[in-house]
Amino acid sequence: MLQNAVEELYTYMKQYVDSSEAEVLWRLARAMCDKAKSTTDKTAKKELMYDAFRAAELALKLGDSNFACHKVLSLSVVMCDTITL
Repeated sequence: MLQNAVEELYTYMKQYVDSSEAEVLWRLARAMCDKAKSTTDKTAKKELMYDAFRAAELALKLGDSNFACHKVLSLSVVMCDTITL
C-alpha cells in the first residue's frame, strides 16, 4: 500500500517539474527521493536522485528562507552520495 502512495505522489508531482515555486519544487524533490528509495532499478534510482537534487537546488535558490528546501536538498545530497553503480 505504501508503494502505491509513493507512486501516486510521484506521478502527481512530476507534472510540476517546470514550476518556479519553491514550495512545489521541494515537495517534488521529496517525492523523487521517496520514489528512488522504493525502486530497485539502479539506473532509475540514480536518475531520480539526481533529478531530486536539481529540483531541491532550484527550490533553495527560489526560497532560501524555507527550512524544507534546506532539508530536502540535504537529503538529496546524502542519497546521491550513497548511490553506487
